[in-house]
Formats: sequence, C-alpha cells, structure tokens
Amino acid sequence: MAVKHSGAAPALSPARNPVSAAKRLRIIQAMPLSLFQKTSKNPDAAQKHAANPSRLSNAELFIIACNFLMLGLFSQFKLSSDSASYLQHSMLRSPGYPLLLDVLTKVFPDLAYAATVILQTSAVMCAAFFLSKVLKKHFNLPDPLFVFCDMLLLSPVASGRAALIGPEAFMYAAVLTAAGFIIKDIFEETQHNFSRAVSITFIGCLMKPQTAFMYPVIALFAFIRARETRTWKKLAGTLSAILVAVCLTGISERAYNLHFNKNFTDCGFGHFHMFATLAHFAGPEDVAALSLPEDKYVMQKVLDYIGKPDMSAKYDEDIYSPLLWHSLSTFMPDAEKQNPQEARYRERIFVSRVWPKLMKNHAPEFFKFVAGKFVLGLSYGYYLFFVAGLWIIAKSKDGKLRKFMLLGIAMAVMNHLIISMLTVVRDRYSFATTVLFSPFILIAVWRTSAHD
Repeated sequence: MAVKHSGAAPALSPARNPVSAAKRLRIIQAMPLSLFQKTSKNPDAAQKHAANPSRLSNAELFIIACNFLMLGLFSQFKLSSDSASYLQHSMLRSPGYPLLLDVLTKVFPDLAYAATVILQTSAVMCAAFFLSKVLKKHFNLPDPLFVFCDMLLLSPVASGRAALIGPEAFMYAAVLTAAGFIIKDIFEETQHNFSRAVSITFIGCLMKPQTAFMYPVIALFAFIRARETRTWKKLAGTLSAILVAVCLTGISERAYNLHFNKNFTDCGFGHFHMFATLAHFAGPEDVAALSLPEDKYVMQKVLDYIGKPDMSAKYDEDIYSPLLWHSLSTFMPDAEKQNPQEARYRERIFVSRVWPKLMKNHAPEFFKFVAGKFVLGLSYGYYLFFVAGLWIIAKSKDGKLRKFMLLGIAMAVMNHLIISMLTVVRDRYSFATTVLFSPFILIAVWRTSAHD
C-alpha cells in the first residue's frame, strides 16, 4: 500500500520509548521521497533501459541494421587460389574448415557456398559486435564512437575478404573474440576470461593454424596479472590450458588425415614453409649429411631446382609456392607411379626429417632472413601504431590504458612475426591485426581526453 508523503515527517503516535521514536523519525526523514510516491505506469525510455539493462540501445539497433544490410550487399562468395585445397581435404590443411564445408554441403546441397559465406560473415559480425560492446562498457564510449569502432572492425566484410571461400574470416572472428576476453580481464581480472580466450583461439587454430599467434599474447597477459596479484597457480592453469589446446589441435589434425588421407600425421604446413626457406641456404654438404639415400636423392633434386639464388633480393618474393605446390612431389623416386595421397604423404615425411637438420646448420641465415622480411614487411600503419602505442605506454598514468595498448602491440608483433617466419607478408595474412590499429588509437585518444 503506497504511503502519501507531504514533505514533512508524518506524525507519530506517542511512544513509550521516546529515544526509539526519535530514531524512527530520523530514519523516515532520511528516506528518499521516491519511496513514498506512486510508480508511474509509463516510465520514459531512460527508466525503461535502467530497469531492463539487456534492452538494446539505439546505437546497438543501428549496428544490427547495418549488419543485415552488409550481409545482403557483401555475401557473394568468391573462390581464391587456396580454396581448392580445402575442398579436396588436402593433407596440408587444418580440419575445421573442410569439415564445415562438408556439413554445409550436406545440409544445403545447392547453396553450400552461399551458406558458408553467410555463416562466416555472421561470425565476423558477431565477433566485432562483442568486441565493440566490451570496449564501450569498459572505456565508456559514446554511441557515435561505439558505432564507428564497430564499422571499422567490419571493414573485412565491406572489402569482400569475409566472402572468400577460406578460413580467414573465422580466424579474424576468433582473434576479435579472444582480444575481447583479454580486455575484459584487464578490467575485471577473472580467471574464466583467459580460459575462454584459449578456447576461442583453439577453435580458430582448427580453422587456420595462424591463429596460434594469440597463445603467446594470452600467456603474456596471464603473466602480467599473476605478477600483479601473486596468483601464480592461475598462471600455471592458463599455461596448462594452452598446452592442452596445442596438443588437441595436433590430435585433431592427425585424426582428420587418418580418415581422409589414410595417414596419421598432422598438417605440418609450417614445416613445409620453413623447409622451403632453409633449402635456399643449403648446399652439397647438407646433402652429404643426410643418412637416407632417398632423402639425399630428393634434396639434391631440390638444390638443382633452386640453383644459387640471391636471398637478399627475395624478401617480397614467393619462394614457397613453386617448390611446395608444383615441384617437390615430382622429385620423389618413382613419383609417376604414386597416387596424389601417397606422394603428399612422402613429401610430408621427407620434410619432417630434413628441415630440423637444415635449421641446425643454417639457423643464423634463416633468422636473419626472417628479420629482414619482418622489417621490410612493416607498413607505415605499423610504424604509426607502434610509435603511438609505445608513447602512450611510456607517458600515460592510466594502467589499464597502458595494458590495452600493449595488447594491440603484442598482437601485431606476434602475428607479423609468425607470417615472416612462414611466408611472404601480405594483407590477406596480416589484416586480422592491422584492422585493430584505428580503433585502438581512437579509443586511446578518447580515454586520455576523458581523463584530462
């Protein structure tokens, strides 16, 4: 029953204990006036949103509407040069994307490609919305900046990259989601955020192994938190989860190849790339050091094919594809008598035996070459972001902002490093982190101006 309040304290009946009556009087006078007023049956929009925080704001509804519009405009599928290897269950590809294509082909026999593009574009949109919401919540972004950041994160959709038949869109979605959980941990400091980041990265690795660059980033921020809070057991738990995820990825690849390619082996695509680089530094002494006659035969064929290249001029050249996709299988003894599966398996075994020995003999040349690709592959956007990020880390007194910028730098460096080690630095590999440069800089400027 509502109690009417006239502004003055209500009259109290005489009490036997005057002290307790005076206390009751002070309590009633301290109560807010709203407790004694009738609740309106038609509260305004702000009161509705406060009563129901799960209700979408106008900015969120605008983003969702834009997502549907972009899904209709940019959902025309495209085939890349790598699409065929996923469709054919190549031994060199991770299992996640080919299995997804199989499922969608069975569910939508005539619309498998369209369903794939819609699914991977939706994954990117959901991941971008999740990260934008995290940024809005913890950095108190105004609605215009919130919408703008989300649109920046969706630039791979507008450019058509998410419509390619390939795992890059799912890798990008996994990177955005894992970054969102790390940012949540910067502000909330709960263990489950790191566990979720590891889980999402594991799913991304099943789609594209390049996503593994997020594991060192997660380990770095788990270490920073453990050092600040002295919770070393939680750090051990995060590192154990990363180790388990890596092992499960290898087991999944072996089970996939056993089923589709009749060989219990992982995809080993990184081994092929490192072998292709190391082979350009090898010589006759490396051939002589091999123990198996078949390995010597194939390695000599590789050296004859490569010749004596000038590696100082090959930082931007694709020295991998001609050897890996067109020539290596023909160097195997009796190659003309082998079926494609057997030939690819023999290549995989040969590379796994030879590349560690080449790395032992030519590690300085290999890492010097990688360092050259790393530096020359940096665009002006990288330099601008690194300079701005390091300046903020050095000058800002906001510890959370410093960690936020450290996250952006760590992600960019690790992704660029893994690309430089394995292949030519191209936008199709680096976009997952370069897209984050503009939102991170904008938020850092907003956070700094809001605190001044």
